[in-house]
Amino acid sequence: MDIPGFCDWYDKTVANISPLYQLDSFDWTVLVIYFGILIILSIYGAYRVKQVIEFWRYSKFPPKPKREFAEAELPRITVQLPLFNEMYVVERLVKAVIEIDYPRDRLEIQVLDDSTDETVNIARSVVEKYARAGFDIHYLHRDDRTGFKYFVIEQTTRNRSGNFFNFNGTAGIWRREAIEMSGGWQHDTLTEDTDLSFRAQLMGWRFVYLLDEEAPAEIPVDINAFKAQQRRWAKGVLQVWFKLYRRIWGAPLPLRVKLEMFFRLTGNISYPLMIVASFMQFPLLLVRYNQGLYQLMILDVPLLFFSTVSVVLFYGSAVWYLDKKRRSRLLHLPLVMGLGIGLAFSNARAVFEALAGVKSDFVRTPKYRVEEMKDESWKQKKYKRKHGWLPLLELSFALYFVLAIGYAVRMHMWGPIAFLLLFCFGYGYMGTMSLLQTVGGRRSAAGLRPAAQVG
Repeated sequence: MDIPGFCDWYDKTVANISPLYQLDSFDWTVLVIYFGILIILSIYGAYRVKQVIEFWRYSKFPPKPKREFAEAELPRITVQLPLFNEMYVVERLVKAVIEIDYPRDRLEIQVLDDSTDETVNIARSVVEKYARAGFDIHYLHRDDRTGFKYFVIEQTTRNRSGNFFNFNGTAGIWRREAIEMSGGWQHDTLTEDTDLSFRAQLMGWRFVYLLDEEAPAEIPVDINAFKAQQRRWAKGVLQVWFKLYRRIWGAPLPLRVKLEMFFRLTGNISYPLMIVASFMQFPLLLVRYNQGLYQLMILDVPLLFFSTVSVVLFYGSAVWYLDKKRRSRLLHLPLVMGLGIGLAFSNARAVFEALAGVKSDFVRTPKYRVEEMKDESWKQKKYKRKHGWLPLLELSFALYFVLAIGYAVRMHMWGPIAFLLLFCFGYGYMGTMSLLQTVGGRRSAAGLRPAAQVG
């Protein structure tokens, strides 16, 4: 950090600040708020550790279906495919459903399309093709989107330990009677699937989670789409808590089940707390250095274990179980933690909107038919989301942590540096990628226009 002027600036700053610190009210405020936040985060972290322990316990005892049907007794089922501007994947999606190994005379397929672009014609054409081939398939389009509409550690643990778990909106089988008795699909939250599944379980219906069944899905490749998806989930889940908490606490359920639902549905409040904890890192360094409070790090270790290391255990267990051939991916876990930190501003916004009762439309996650890890063709396709103003906040916090790291190095406070680097990476990566992918998308689109006009 021998940057010209930088060391002199720190020397002057420390010389001016050191005499002021006598463990006054400012110091106590910083320490109380910081450790208060760490305690809350560690409680939710302990909940994650509990889930990991129960996962490895219950994953050895797969549930057995209560009833197996003979082929002649198989019930009639309906597969619903909700779409909104999915021109790149709709044909692949319908084809996958057509190939389900199920008697054709007992399988109905409904393509429910709210699209406003080329998806309409593509979907209608695909449906007509399979209808002519004898499949019971129907295309339904509407112009009004009102009411429009997976998770190995969490779902396995909740299901097999007797707790409630939520349907994630994909690859699930419902009884029509369960949907109707539970009040049907309701669009007053952004996570209709979670809402319905909790209402159904409160009505006495029970679900079964099949741990080793695979349902391939495309994850967001655009960072702004990823942030929008996570923001929708964060807000929607908290909306479900505000909607159902009276029914949950009043239901004749064991306390452990109610507490599990509380932690599940309120976990996203950690994001605003994370922002406050982030902002307090620099004042905390000042207080500890000037007061010699290094002994307080003894308190940091257990709290940081539950609030941060629990995340490594949680996602590490999922990678270890699901990806046995590529466990080297465990080395990516620090990056995953950084991404989680980088989502703080975006998800905190969702939390505040849920707390304030702000309603917002369902923002679907765009899909680009990315089938290989090195496929970059999505950058020239439609449906990219704008970055908004959040990247500026993220980058400002990244710069804030650069200064904090510089101070820690200058004062030889080596202990917190790894922690500070994690925060700096998380905010910096999220902000930088949000801006770069938006600019790159615009350039790609601009490069395509002349070719489109010539054609």
